[in-house]
Parts: sequence; C-alpha cells; structure tokens
Amino acid sequence: MRGGLPWLGHALAFGKDPLGFLRGCQQEYGDVFTVRLPSGPRTFLLDPLDHPAYFKNRDLEFAEVGAEIGGRAFGYTLEEVKRADIEEVSHQINVYMKGEPLQVMSERMQQKLVERLRELPVGAWREDTLHRWANEYIFAAGTDALFGEGVYSEELKRAYTTIDKAFPVLAMGLPVKLVPPWARAQRTLGELVRLKGPEHAALFDVRHAHFGKLGLLDFEGGFDAGLMWAAQANTVSAAFWTVLYILRDRRAREEILEEVRGVLDGQDMLAPGGPVFSKQALKSLVKLESAVTEMNRLTTAPMVPRRAMRPTELALRSGTYTFATGDDLALFPPTTHLDPEIYEDPYDFRFDRFLPDASGAPPRFFKDGQRVHFNLLPFGAGVSMCPGRFFAINEFKIAVAVLLSSFDIELLTTAVPKQDVARTGFGTLPPVEDVPFRYRRRA
Repeated sequence: MRGGLPWLGHALAFGKDPLGFLRGCQQEYGDVFTVRLPSGPRTFLLDPLDHPAYFKNRDLEFAEVGAEIGGRAFGYTLEEVKRADIEEVSHQINVYMKGEPLQVMSERMQQKLVERLRELPVGAWREDTLHRWANEYIFAAGTDALFGEGVYSEELKRAYTTIDKAFPVLAMGLPVKLVPPWARAQRTLGELVRLKGPEHAALFDVRHAHFGKLGLLDFEGGFDAGLMWAAQANTVSAAFWTVLYILRDRRAREEILEEVRGVLDGQDMLAPGGPVFSKQALKSLVKLESAVTEMNRLTTAPMVPRRAMRPTELALRSGTYTFATGDDLALFPPTTHLDPEIYEDPYDFRFDRFLPDASGAPPRFFKDGQRVHFNLLPFGAGVSMCPGRFFAINEFKIAVAVLLSSFDIELLTTAVPKQDVARTGFGTLPPVEDVPFRYRRRA
C-alpha cells in the first residue's frame, strides 16, 4: 500500500490503533494487502474464511519467523536454532507441556500461590490494584512451578519485566545492543532461568540433555527465557481481565462461584492440606472456561505470521495470489474476534457465549452463511500456537477460582480501562490503567 516513512514504514499508524488501521486498509484495499513495517513488508489476510487455505499451505512456514522474533528478544541466533533441531525441541514441548507433566506443573503453581495467600490475615480488608496483585502473586507462583523452588526473585522479575516491556520493539527489529539496560536484562534473565531449582518442570531435563549432545548449552538460557515468556507473558493480564469482567457481571460471578464451590465440595483451598484441582476438576469448570475464552476474544491481539519458503500461490476467496520466496504474511485475529457478523454484540462480555450445548458440542459461528472454523485464535494456530498456552490457561483458572472462593472482593470502580495496544501482535493486551479493588480472606 502507498505511503509510509523510511525504515518505519506504516509502524506509527499501525502502532497507534492496529485494529482501526487494518480495518481502514481492508475497506480501501480489500481483504488482502501489504503493509511496510520496520521488519519489512507484510501481507495481511483478513477474511477468516481464507484461514484454512493459509494453514494448509505447506510452502508457508513459521519456524524461521519465530526464531528471528525470539532471537531478537532473548539473545540467540537463527543459526543456533537450526543447529538445535527445532522440530525435536517442539516435540519435547508438545509432550512435556501437556498431559501428566502439565498437571504436575499446575498443581505446583496452585501450591505456591496458596502458600503466599495463606499468609494473609483472616477478616482484614486490604486495598490493592488488580493487575499489580496478579503480577505479584501469579507470576511468582508460575515461575517456581516451571523452573523450580526458589528460582523466582526480584532480580529475575526486574530482568523479565525489562525485556517484556521492550518485546514489541525488539520483535520489530530494533537491536538490543542500542539500549544497554535491555542488553543487561537479556543476559541476566538467561543466566537466572538456567539455574533450575528443586521440583522444576521435567521438560528442562529432557531439553538439557538434548542441547548437551549438540554442544549448545550456552544457547539454553536464552531459549528457556523464551519459554518462560511464552508461558508467563500473557498470564497476568489475562487473569486481570478475567477477574475484572466476572466481578462486573453479577450473574457471571454468582454462577461461576457456585460452579467452583461445587467442585470444592465445601473444602477450603487455603486450609493446610486443602484441595488441589485435578485435571478433571479443572476441565469440569465449564462456565469459568467459557468466561476465560470470552476474555481471550475481547483482549487478545496476536498476529499469526508465516513466511513463504519458496515461490507459492495461495487461492483465496478474492482471487489467487502469488508470493515470492521470503515474503512475510500474517493473520490478525482481532478482526475476526470483533466481527459483528460472527459474534453478536462483539464488544460485550458474555461469560456464557462459549458454553457447550446440551450434547456437549461447542458452539459454532458463521460468516456469509459459512461456518468459520478458525473463529478464535488467541494463541495463534498450527505450528505457531503458543507452547505455554495450556499452562497459562490453568494458571489463571486456578488463580480466579482461589480468589473467588476464598476472598470477599469488591471493585472500587466500575470503569473498564483501555487496552495497551503497544503489545499488539503478542497475545493479551494489558490495561493502560490499573483497577483499584479491596479484598479480605474469608474465615
């Protein structure tokens, strides 16, 4: 498309209002158009009915794009990723971030969260802000659940926060060495996550052995920092939005609390030896699951990138398009998530929007009379789906369940803050402003 500035391209207009900018381009140029960004030109495909063709095309790959983005943020190179046998690394993540290993990490996260919350006095009201609260309690518990007892520290949190805040511009291509605090934080985070504590996730032992055989142990810290970011980057903000939306909706709060209490069967989660959510218990929280899914629809803004690894044609509804080797493409799910033809009243939070029907089947959504198969992509899709998504979802389901069942909670404002669009492209958008609330531990 025309316009743009040298090097920056259309980054300023895109960064100010990504959804509005891309919808404006869509109205002017159609569902397929190219935008110049600092990392290079990128072609966007915004018709959700074209997404199956996008994911089925084997000439469009993610590995190289993902390695470039991760390397800019966490300090490894594309050559190191290729030497690491990325297919084997991905296989390890798929095995050890699901099933029984996932359940072990989830129970460990709950244990660490409960230990910290149990220290709060019974019956005393405390005031705080919701995002800060989630950042203090959930981040620490999740870190120790992944990397082992005692790995979380204020030094680690500072380094992580520095990189996390810089992530959008690092991913866009700004060299980390130009900003010394970022470079120091990058080194510090990589060094600290290499120091695993007792009861760390089994994935890291398998991966350590794999990297050792390949002579890539120096590369390990950066790659583990990347996995930490994938598992933690969106968890705090997702928990914030989930709690906020539920507390603002009386029916949602009442029905979800009743569901959680039914699973707990009268037990106190903060009592010594209290209940731990099993895999089946978490799965049975269908109303909370629906609320979490609805939160993701409203607050996530990922991009789903692919690169043409050879000349390729893509047959879409609006025509056939030819791409050269090295061309970058992307989907932008918010244009689907907030499409009024797909979702009625798309800007409203409806906690029960994604509840299964009486037969247990998930709801279906349509556009132009056709079913939209990829109607919700908060974590990407295909090979580029966030590897830490299952752990992240369990983290904030556990956090919300503990908070609702064990505390009286009152929002001190009913306002919903704006979303920080600077994080567009990388998952859940944090709030621009925090929300004050008060809470007290129940007897």
